[in-house]
Order: sequence, then structure tokens, then C-alpha cells
Amino acid sequence: MQRTTGCFALAGAVTLLGGMAAQAHSQNPRHPQNPRQGGLHAGLWVPQANAHSPQALCDLVEEHQAWHRQNDQRMRTARYARDHRRFHVRLDARRDDILDARRQGRQYHRQHPDSGKQHPELHQARANLQKALRDLAEAARHFGGHREKAYEHTQLAIREVEPAMRADRR
Repeated sequence: MQRTTGCFALAGAVTLLGGMAAQAHSQNPRHPQNPRQGGLHAGLWVPQANAHSPQALCDLVEEHQAWHRQNDQRMRTARYARDHRRFHVRLDARRDDILDARRQGRQYHRQHPDSGKQHPELHQARANLQKALRDLAEAARHFGGHREKAYEHTQLAIREVEPAMRADRR
């Protein structure tokens, strides 16, 4: 009996939270009635009335994660999902940098992640080759001997890129 009551209480809480989330979305002037029209999802808009409450922020984070769980399943490729997650990580890091700069009374200057490297395309090529090397080493099949050849050629390419990077530093 107690287990059944707990399930009904949980279902009621989920319904209540779902209603609150729908109300928050309807308060957003940019959120369309039809989700296919685009608009902001829960992770990009904070209802002003609940912005001061830590619990509201926790609920917002949970709603944002639920949105991603639901929509990541619909994304067409794993690469798109990976790039989307990386975008959010960069966005959060940039937001933190901007807030720190404002607290310290200085202006925020965005720096490119590759600034300071002389030839970022060579660094990126080497990183891609090293990732390909790891992927080849972890491959489950040998693909008729082609995996070993690809592994050797990738190692050779890495050995060619590294001297080019050293020669440019001189």
C-alpha cells in the first residue's frame, strides 16, 4: 500500500513540475506555442520570478538536462551531438570568464584557443592524427589487414608533421 501511495505521490510531483515548466515556457515571450517554430529551450531562458531561488536554478538545470536527453536521441549524427555538447562547455566557460571580469572591474577580452601557436592548423592536424591513431588501436576488427597499414601510415604522418612544426619555430 505504501509503495502504491509513493508512486502516486511521485506521479503527482512529476505532473506538478511539468505544469510549472510549461507555465515558465508560456511566460517566455520568445517561446512559440508550436515547438517546431524554433525558439529558446529551457537551458537558455530563466524565468525572472524564480531567478533568486536556488531550488529554481536546480530545477532549471534538471529541465535543461532532460531537454538534452530527449533531443540528443533525435540528433542525426553522433558528431552533431558531440559538437553541441562542446558548444555548451565553451559557452559556460566563456560566461564564467565574463562574470569574473565584471566582478574584478576589467573588460573581458576573448582570446582564440589557438592564439599563441604559430600554425594552429598544424597543431590541429597533429591532434587529429593522434586521435585517429587511438581509434585505430582501439578498433575491434582488423579489416583484412588494412587496420595495421592505416596505423603505420598514421604514425608516419605524425612523424612528418612534428618536424615541420619544429622547423617553423627556428
